[in-house]
Amino acid sequence: MGARGADSPRRIFFVVDRRVIVDATYERAKWIEERLQQAEGGMVGEVAGRLLSLARGNGDHGPVDDDVIPLDVFRMRGGAYRDDRWVRSPLQPAVVVSTVDQFGSRLLFRGYGLGRGMRPIHAGLAGNDSLVVLDEAHCANPFRQTMSYVARYRRWAEGSGDLPSSPHRAVLLSATPPTGVSDTFAADEADRDHPVLGSRIGCAKPARLVLVRTPASVDGRTRWARRLAEEAVALTGDQRRNIGVMVNRVATAKAVCQALTGMGHDAVLLTGRMRPIDQNRVVRRLDGLRTGGGREDDGLRFVVAT
Repeated sequence: MGARGADSPRRIFFVVDRRVIVDATYERAKWIEERLQQAEGGMVGEVAGRLLSLARGNGDHGPVDDDVIPLDVFRMRGGAYRDDRWVRSPLQPAVVVSTVDQFGSRLLFRGYGLGRGMRPIHAGLAGNDSLVVLDEAHCANPFRQTMSYVARYRRWAEGSGDLPSSPHRAVLLSATPPTGVSDTFAADEADRDHPVLGSRIGCAKPARLVLVRTPASVDGRTRWARRLAEEAVALTGDQRRNIGVMVNRVATAKAVCQALTGMGHDAVLLTGRMRPIDQNRVVRRLDGLRTGGGREDDGLRFVVAT
């Protein structure tokens, strides 16, 4: 983080096509933002100071603005207040957490709710001096392909002299990277020997295929949801206090949650289409399940989600 080079983008865009993950990542990034602002020394203080130097232009990008912070964090997703202040200064180091459609539309000179005059500004800041981290990349293959075309166009434009060279990188996060990706980062022996990470990598992950034949009707969906609920209950035991049920449709998730509740179990529903006020209530209830949550479990619970 010394002198800026071509490989140190000023903005990080964390893009994922899941609203719940957007919200969770945003909260984590806000925590980092607050620690940087509160830092008074040490390594964190040094990082905060260098980020402030970037935000102020290092004296070579115009006048110094005292109204800056080390790191600014923003969220862009549907169903939430849209804060476009991340475009107020091209110098400000920032983390922007976004869904695929919100970021992708801006990158391609569109953008929800943007006037024609603001579209080039959003596109310019999204496509230059930026690192794009695409999480769950296997769920957003069309956008991954779009990013590769953007990178190809940038190389052509830089080679022709039409586009000044500026850092722009894309990183894919996926347990199943697409064919043709050769530059990968994976766990090594040090990770496997780590007391915390190693236990997660090496833990048992049993799987069993169960075929359930039900008619394509409301009654069939009810029977299917009931079977899922029964399979979840069968997983309970002395060592399991929380059971997750993941399905691919909101209607199915609702039906499974209702089935578990009808069987007398404590079940919570979590989907990306929930109202923010309801989603926040559920997330707060599940705080103890977060990594490092540090709260005592209050009994057996089922979490049903898409």
